[in-house]
Amino acid sequence: MPKQLITKSYFVIYDGDCGFCQSTVNFIKKLDWLNKFVFLPFQNEETLKTFNKLTPEMCKKELFLVESQGNIKKYFAGYDAFKVMTMFIPMTMVISWFFFLPGVVQAGRMVYKIIAKNRHKIKVNDQSCKIN
Repeated sequence: MPKQLITKSYFVIYDGDCGFCQSTVNFIKKLDWLNKFVFLPFQNEETLKTFNKLTPEMCKKELFLVESQGNIKKYFAGYDAFKVMTMFIPMTMVISWFFFLPGVVQAGRMVYKIIAKNRHKIKVNDQSCKIN
């Protein structure tokens, strides 16, 4: 694994074939002023070897955030990945607590699933998700 990946502690695993997912990742990259995240498409062979708890089927359904500290890895999926990421993005740090509130979590998970399920219908920059 490249040395830069070893020093990072937060890995965002996303669908590199999805225009909506790519646009979302590009937006988050612009806000990641502290360079907390390494963004990896799950289609990269090394990604699934490194994070072997993930399968292509899982990654086609939702984004994953992997917190890696030494040999210990914690996996967050979908909305739960999003809410953890808000703690490290300067523009959302101050309000990140909101995304952890009871009720907000349940609503967030529901909205995330609806968007993820329908992302192939969302066109971004004339690209849509290849997964149906």
